[in-house]
Amino acid sequence: MKSYANNTYKGLVKNYNKDKVVAENHIQKPKKANRAWRKMSSFGIFDGHGGEACSKYQQNHFLNFLI
Repeated sequence: MKSYANNTYKGLVKNYNKDKVVAENHIQKPKKANRAWRKMSSFGIFDGHGGEACSKYQQNHFLNFLI
């Protein structure tokens, strides 16, 4: 059995965190894919320095762009 973890920290200066994370285990083969599909997982940490809208966009769309 394997396990994974991720973490972001708000820091000492600000009381909020704009970073976002993605953890997708065992990504399913897309219906449109006509190639062999290997079992895979994807993990990402998106830095919020560009603002929360930027890191949230990456969090929501990363897997689609990856596939």
